Amino acid sequence: MNCVLQITFNCIFWHILISRTFVYAQTKEIPWWNENCISY
Repeated sequence: MNCVLQITFNCIFWHILISRTFVYAQTKEIPWWNENCISY
């Protein structure tokens, strides 16, 4: 469970961080982390 929560937290954390810092990246290529966390 800890592993799943860790991955889920990292997904949400990176999504918020990247979306705030690199908003222009959304219109470009999809990063590798977005493929693993596409459901979030």
